[in-house]
Amino acid sequence: MDVNKFYRNIPKMDIIMDNDKIKELLHITSRELVLDCARKATEDLRTIINNNQSNENEINEEIKNIINKIILEVHKITSYNMKRVINGTGTILHTNLGRAVISEQAAERVKNIVTGYSNLEFDLEEGKRGSRYSHFEKIICRITGAEAAIAVNNNAAAVLLILSSMAKEN
Repeated sequence: MDVNKFYRNIPKMDIIMDNDKIKELLHITSRELVLDCARKATEDLRTIINNNQSNENEINEEIKNIINKIILEVHKITSYNMKRVINGTGTILHTNLGRAVISEQAAERVKNIVTGYSNLEFDLEEGKRGSRYSHFEKIICRITGAEAAIAVNNNAAAVLLILSSMAKEN
């Protein structure tokens, strides 16, 4: 079997980039990304040729589908891959499934704040830089009866703060 004929059948980059389907991609993303995906597809094709020299049909099929592979790769990179799922685990706060669900009302409030500027680290009463923790510290103290409070967004941060605090006392 003449492996070189397969290499010769890999379309050149200028021919790939001149393909109508590839040109359509350039309307939704950058030329650099399309080129990167095309280079990856041709490199993957060379690997297939190297590893499957005895299977001519598979190699010919891969060469024939290179444009579709490029399109799929571009869409995979440019598409959001996070999706809503159903939590059927029985565990309400399942970290592999993201986070605790928040209400639509809370999500709308957050959306209104994060889609513009906010006073995250600015004290409006004092007119100067403030603490990002001050927004919820009073609420947590009131709920728990604690003298002071801080909230973090993951367990590792919480453990680090607790250990740091305990180590200082010793």
